[in-house]
Amino acid sequence: MNPKNFKVFALDVGILAAMAGIPPKSLVQGTHLFNEYKGAFVENYVAQQLKSDKKIDLYYWTSKGKRAELDFLC
Repeated sequence: MNPKNFKVFALDVGILAAMAGIPPKSLVQGTHLFNEYKGAFVENYVAQQLKSDKKIDLYYWTSKGKRAELDFLC
C-alpha cells in the first residue's frame, strides 16, 4: 500500500455531479459534458456500491510507468 497512490470518490454520484457543477439536465440528456466524464461517474458508482453493500476496503493499483491500472483491488 502506497498512500501516495490513491483515488478519491464522492459518497454519491449526485453529490459528485453537484461538486463538479454539472447541471442535472446534462446527465439526463447525455450532453458532450456528461459524455466526457461518464467514466468517472461509473467508477464512483461502483465504488459507492462496493463500499456500502460489501463493506470492504478498496485499493487502487497502477504499474510502474503507469501503463496499466486497476481501479478496484479488493
